[in-house]
Amino acid sequence: MTKKVRLAFEMLESEMEKISGEELSGFKGGDGWGDCVFQSISFATGLSVSQIQQAYADHINTYGWSSQTAYNYVGIQGVSGSDVAWLMSQYGLSSGYYSTGGYNTSSSGDAGILLIDLDGNGTPDHAINVTGNANSTGYYTYDAQSSSGGTISMNDPRIVGSYGF
Repeated sequence: MTKKVRLAFEMLESEMEKISGEELSGFKGGDGWGDCVFQSISFATGLSVSQIQQAYADHINTYGWSSQTAYNYVGIQGVSGSDVAWLMSQYGLSSGYYSTGGYNTSSSGDAGILLIDLDGNGTPDHAINVTGNANSTGYYTYDAQSSSGGTISMNDPRIVGSYGF
């Protein structure tokens, strides 16, 4: 590349608006449910999404990828289904969560994450947070990816996995 072209490119690059990796991940989303895992862990633990993504990137970097390639993969693809249990365990979340909190309450001791099968194929493709018991058969939920709340039956067949403290 000629010096003039390189200089022009560097000037253009310096004037372009820059966004953080966390913002970029929010725009790109993930692989349909991978990004929501980062969002749900962040909501449950109070850690930033980028901290959780970096920890996962460091983990997949052990596969022989460069640090930048691993972080870019995480931002685009999210969490591999085979790594969800590992990632949850890094933040003290154990499989087999069942809320024991009182009705209409929300406390950090009752925090949980549900893995949901939205397309009916039996495998999780979305993660949401439990924020408390709505009644004896349902949970209050928060979808950290879409910033929306709701409820779900404890026996909803779409729940295919759960993690909690």
